Amino acid sequence: MRHFVLLAICGVVATMSTPLPAQDGHSNHDTTQATSGPRTACRSASFSPEVITFYGDSKAVQEKLDSYQAHLEDRRVYMFVAETANSAEAMLFETSGDTNVHVSHWRGTSVSELCEQISTKVLANRGIACVGEQVKSLVLKALPTDDLGVIPAPVTMRAAFGHNVKAYGNDYMRVTVYLLC
Repeated sequence: MRHFVLLAICGVVATMSTPLPAQDGHSNHDTTQATSGPRTACRSASFSPEVITFYGDSKAVQEKLDSYQAHLEDRRVYMFVAETANSAEAMLFETSGDTNVHVSHWRGTSVSELCEQISTKVLANRGIACVGEQVKSLVLKALPTDDLGVIPAPVTMRAAFGHNVKAYGNDYMRVTVYLLC
């Protein structure tokens, strides 16, 4: 991919074509993206995944889910983690075809160790390999997940995680969403 730079010097306008710059001087991360398909941002997202955390009861968290534009349709792998004082759950979503996602689910008492392992994995990966595959592998090895099968791909965070959040009612919770690739 090339950038075009428009220069105006003393009233003369010229254009120059330059290669797309690297992320930094130490990275060989390829920032080019495919030009077709619903998940064109996967390569770029592996270099800069997002982690969003919300605190509150189910009503407060659902309102926050409504207000955050996650663009799930551009993600191939994403994950939801809910934690209360004495329970936890995790859901891993992976694109399956053009309009569906495959969902794995786990429920238990704590995911704090897993969350730290995910952070360590993302930092060590540095966008070189697919961060979604890295985290998926880690989660499926660490947790005995239930396969919930394939469902239509949710478009919003509320559609993806709202039912699970609502089940916590007035319990104070932390919800973390990993937007991976």
